Order: sequence, then C-alpha cells, then structure tokens
Amino acid sequence: MKQISAYLVAFLISLTVFGCGVNSPTQTELPTVEGNQPGLKASDFTLIDLEGNSVSLSSYRGKPVLLNFWASWCGPCVIEMPEIERLGKEMGDQIQIIGINLEESSSLAKAFVESNGLTWTCLLDETGEVGRYYAVSAIPTSIFINAEGIIARRNVGTMNYEQFRQLAQETIAN
Repeated sequence: MKQISAYLVAFLISLTVFGCGVNSPTQTELPTVEGNQPGLKASDFTLIDLEGNSVSLSSYRGKPVLLNFWASWCGPCVIEMPEIERLGKEMGDQIQIIGINLEESSSLAKAFVESNGLTWTCLLDETGEVGRYYAVSAIPTSIFINAEGIIARRNVGTMNYEQFRQLAQETIAN
C-alpha cells in the first residue's frame, strides 16, 4: 500500500511540475510559421469568447498580452488560476490576460470560469487549432506577448504569482 501511495504522490508531483499533456499533433502537423516562438511576431487568430463574440488577438495590439492555454481537467492549470487572477487584479490594465480553453465545450468552460470566479477574458479553442498553431503540447502553457506583438516569453508548466508578475513586468518593459 505504501508503494502505491508513493507512486501516486510521484505522479501528482510530476503533473504539477511538468503540466498536463494534450493531444499533441505529430511532428509533420506542427506549424512551420512564425508566431509560436519567442522573438517572433505572434500570429493573429480569432476565437469565440464565453458570450459568443468573436475576439482577435490583433485587437489587443499596442498592449502586452498573456495567453494562457488551459483546460478544466488539468490539475496544474487549476492550481495556477488563482495566481493569474491575482496578477490581473494587481496589474490592472497594464497587461491583457487571455485564457484559451483547449478542446472543451463552451458550456463546460463557462461553468468552470463562473464557479471559480475568474474575471479575465476566456476564449474557446474547441478544436485545438490555435493550440496546435502555437505548438502547445502540454498545459498549462503561458505565452507573453509585448505591445508590439512580439512573443517575449513562453513557459510550459505551472507558475506561481511571482513568476507571472516577473514575466509580465519584463514583457511590459520590452
């Protein structure tokens, strides 16, 4: 019994540290376009928000953006959500936070956002197309984009508030 418990604890720790895997595309399906690596211009996309409105990344040009790819079933995603919420409240309109829910229904994502009191913009990537385009192979994945639309930083795995704040401030400064 102790051995099973030890394995379970090790598994849960690895999920927290390394994130949850998502259905990753095969190597030949990964995008070969600009827009998914630091130093490159972030490629535009349009997704639907929880109210059914179309929202494009380009509509936030001129303002730093944090894209956070997540799903409700992902434990590490859930762990960092209060940290992102705190970042949004403390940094106000200095950075636009956009959560991108991967491959879940709008009703499930909306219920999750409401029950957890999340106030940032949430977009629905029900097919995972934008996630694949940005080469998201594990969640949570956070992408920081500066005001000029250049990807400043990409992080795979759970972050705490201090890490989010530091990367947000670096993104704002650049």
